Amino acid sequence: IWDTRTLQESIVFPKKQYIQSHCDVSEDGNYILSSSNGFNGQGCEVTLWDMRTTKLVNEYWGHEETVSACYFLPWKESVELIATSSMDGTVKVWEQSTCKCLLSFRFPGSGPLTSIAPYPDGSIGETAGEGVDVGGPFSEEPQMEILIAKRGREDPFLNNVPLLEKM
Repeated sequence: IWDTRTLQESIVFPKKQYIQSHCDVSEDGNYILSSSNGFNGQGCEVTLWDMRTTKLVNEYWGHEETVSACYFLPWKESVELIATSSMDGTVKVWEQSTCKCLLSFRFPGSGPLTSIAPYPDGSIGETAGEGVDVGGPFSEEPQMEILIAKRGREDPFLNNVPLLEKM
């Protein structure tokens, strides 16, 4: 981690085997997520680090290709959630403390998913190389919803996709 004021390293974490592709810092500043490059399930993990001790806390496994993005989700409930997206075309939502994957969805025809953006209302924005945007408000119920929308040209498949619920 670099201090932007001094342009010096401020925290150095233990080296990982695969190239780190993305990181996010928790709202309280105590934790950092990093995601890994990889293929065929090797690498392809997200790591939760404790910034105070620089120790590994948890790892989240389940993507088959490079994990392109990872974020702490703003969730109002007592459960802390993490969202990840991957070049394998999937978005996953994880329970931070147990590493349990609560939701996994592959977006048919989207190609590699390149970025993810959590919004304050609990929805997720996702972008793929083909211009597919994914968003879904998490409801106040004990379930999560994902809504798929396509910007630009008409796409009959995406226009007919219902809300998906799982949990």
